[in-house]
Amino acid sequence: MLDLMSHILRKPSAAQAQILDNLPEIMIQKNENDHLLLHQAAQLGNFVLVEHILERQPQQADEADRFGMTPLMLAAQNLHMIMVTNLKCYGASIETKDIVGYSPLANAIVHEND
Repeated sequence: MLDLMSHILRKPSAAQAQILDNLPEIMIQKNENDHLLLHQAAQLGNFVLVEHILERQPQQADEADRFGMTPLMLAAQNLHMIMVTNLKCYGASIETKDIVGYSPLANAIVHEND
């Protein structure tokens, strides 16, 4: 699964959409870190892919991985603030905390100097 997710993330936007339309099950499968494709796209700041997924799987906006990290937290951690706003528009919570107790804002502050 990881190889297919990585493959999709390296493709141009149009190809990503086509793959997801042909293999919609990839949007609900998780990798070894318990990440959905949405987590990875948000972490990388891939707006087109995030929107494509959330238009089809809006309930994933607050899906947490095994560390309690949501797509919004991963976007904040990587300082993709426009992505954070975009995820909020799809219903992602800014109040959710990870297993350490960090909110998305705390994650952004902690990782700002990484």
